[in-house]
Amino acid sequence: MAPFAHILFCSRNQGECKLGAGSSVVTLTDEADRELRSVNSDVNRSIIKVNDAFDSPVDDVWQVNVKSGDCEDFALTKRDHLNAIKGWRETDLRWLMIQSGEDPRVWYEL
Repeated sequence: MAPFAHILFCSRNQGECKLGAGSSVVTLTDEADRELRSVNSDVNRSIIKVNDAFDSPVDDVWQVNVKSGDCEDFALTKRDHLNAIKGWRETDLRWLMIQSGEDPRVWYEL
């Protein structure tokens, strides 16, 4: 089941959670790589890092294109500008769940 914060985000931002809204595979050309790096850098500089989950995941509010936020807000803003930066296996993050590429309302445990 999807995290509760994601369900709330989709109910408030239905356009961000449409089925098949983006390509699941992107060819990493030199131009695409420059765009990815540019958007990643721009978003990282534009959002002030804060933990908005407080003491409970229920308090966590996911938002896109914000002035301050936590990791989900960074990811949603980057997704809004691009769709994807790199494969989930290529990150140094510890993944608990992953969103389906075909249906944003489906989440898988890893």
